[in-house]
Amino acid sequence: MAAASDVEDFITCGVCFCEYDHGDRKPKFLQCSHTVCLSCLKGIRHGDTIACPFCRDTFVKFDVESLPNNAYAFYLLKLKEKNVLPKLSEIVTTPLAVSWCLTCGSAEKRTCTSSGHSSVEMTADAIRNVEELFKLKEELMKMKNIGTNQLATAIQERQKVHEQLALLLNAIRCSENEIKKLRDENSFHLAQMMTLLERNSQKSSSDGQPKEKLYFSELMSFVEGSTADDTAETLKQKMTKSVEWYEQQCHEAMAIASEYELRKKFKIAVHLYDENDRRIPTVPWLEEGFRFQPLCPALKGSQLRQNSLLLSHAVFSLLQSNVLNREVPTVGAESKGEQPTPVVHFPPSISLTSTKKFVLNASSFFILRIYQSGTLIGNIVIRPVHMFEHCDFTRQLGEFCFQTQKVISGVYVEFPMANAEFQPVVPKMESFDAVTRKPRNVKTFADQLDEVGVTFFKSLFDQVIGWSFIFPLEDFRSPKNEANVKKVSANELFGRVTDRFMMEPVIKLSSANKSERAGYTITVESQSPL
Repeated sequence: MAAASDVEDFITCGVCFCEYDHGDRKPKFLQCSHTVCLSCLKGIRHGDTIACPFCRDTFVKFDVESLPNNAYAFYLLKLKEKNVLPKLSEIVTTPLAVSWCLTCGSAEKRTCTSSGHSSVEMTADAIRNVEELFKLKEELMKMKNIGTNQLATAIQERQKVHEQLALLLNAIRCSENEIKKLRDENSFHLAQMMTLLERNSQKSSSDGQPKEKLYFSELMSFVEGSTADDTAETLKQKMTKSVEWYEQQCHEAMAIASEYELRKKFKIAVHLYDENDRRIPTVPWLEEGFRFQPLCPALKGSQLRQNSLLLSHAVFSLLQSNVLNREVPTVGAESKGEQPTPVVHFPPSISLTSTKKFVLNASSFFILRIYQSGTLIGNIVIRPVHMFEHCDFTRQLGEFCFQTQKVISGVYVEFPMANAEFQPVVPKMESFDAVTRKPRNVKTFADQLDEVGVTFFKSLFDQVIGWSFIFPLEDFRSPKNEANVKKVSANELFGRVTDRFMMEPVIKLSSANKSERAGYTITVESQSPL
C-alpha cells in the first residue's frame, strides 16, 4: 500500500514543493508532459526560452499562461478537500500521460481497466483540448443561464402586458355595452315617437267619412282607451297629459342631440409627462388639440379617426362619471396636475350649475353618495326615466335630501329610504293606461344591471308610507334568481345609472357582512341643471 504522502506528489510542485492551487500555482503541463506550477515557470523562464527542470528539454516562443492546466491535479485537489483521495496503487499512469476513464468521469483506476471502461490517454495536447472544451462548456452554461433569465424576465413582462390588455379589453367591452344600451334606448324612443307621429297624422280618404267623424275618430285614436261617454274635461285632461309628455320627449331629444353636437365642436388636447413631471413631446394634433366639427385635418385615415373617437368618448365618460368632483367643467385630458386653461363648458344637459329650486325636467338627475364610516367611497348618478309615472313623488324627492342605513340581499341591493322629515304624500298611485304617457309593451320595472327601481309601501288609503331604491346586480329574468327576487320583482323602473362603472361600489358592498353594513350611509341629492 502506498502512503498518503505518495499521493501528495501529484498535487505539489516538484520544484518549489508547494501545493497547487487555482491562483499563481496552477499546475501547468510542459510539452514534455511534466507538470510545474505557474509561479516556478515564470521564475525559470529566460526570455522566450524555458528548460524543463526534470528532463532539461528546452522550449522556445510560448506563453506560460497559455500552457494547459493539469486537470488531473485539480481533480486530486478537489478529492483532498473532501478527504477521499484515491490510493496511489489504483492510479494508472505512464511517465508521459495520465489515463482518464470516460465511464466514471475521473482518473482511470485499475478497477476501471478490469471492468472494461472506456478510457483515453491524457497527453498534453489532449488535456489542452479537454480544458478548452471545459471552458467552452462553462461559457455555454453562462450563456444559457443568461438566456434563461432573460426569457423569464420577458415572460413576466409579457404577463404584465397581458393583464393591462385584459383590463383595456374589459373597459372597451363595458363602453361597448354602454354605447349599445344608449343606442337601443335612442332607437326605442325613435320608433315610439315615429309610431305615434304616423298614427296622429294618418288620414283615411278612401272610406268617404265626413270630416267631423274623421276628426272625432282621430281624436279617439289619439286618446286610445277613451269612450264616447267621457266628458270633454276628461278628454282635455288626457290630451294635456299627452301633450306634456310629447313636450318632454321633444326637450329631452333636443338636449341630448345638442349635447352630442357640442361634443363634436369641443377641442380635446392631451399632454404626457414622465415620472419626473417633465413634458414628453408627442404629436402636434394631440398637443394642440383636435375636434370633429370642423374635422381636424390631422385626423386622416380610418384607424386614426377611430382612435380619436374612442379617446373623445373616454374623455366625456370620465367627465360625466366625475361630474360631482369637478369645479371647472372643461374638456381636456391632462396626465399632470397642471391647471389647464378652461376651453369649453358642458352643454346644458350635463351642466353642473343647478338652480336654487329643484325643477323636474328632462335634464334632472339624482345622486346617491355612498359613505363608509363618514368617508365617501362612490357616487351614482341616476337619470329618471319618462315612463316613471309618479311625477309628484319624483318632484318631492328632488326637493329633499336625507341619509339612511343600507340593506343588502342576494342578487340585488336594496336601500330602504326613511326619514321622519320626509313623508311624501302621493295619494292613489295608479298605473295609467298606455294611452297616457306609457305606450303598451314599454318596460316598467328594473331587472337588469344599471337600472334603478323603486318599491312602495302604502297605507290602507294608498298613501306612500315607505319606499326603497332597488339596484339589480344580476338579471332578474334568469330562472336561478326567480326565488330571490320575488320580494322586489314588483318594483317600478325609476331611472338608469349614467355610467356602469359607478356600480362598482354597490357591487362591492353586496358582499359586505352584517356587521359591516352598519358603517354605511346613503345620501340622496338632486340636481336640476339650467
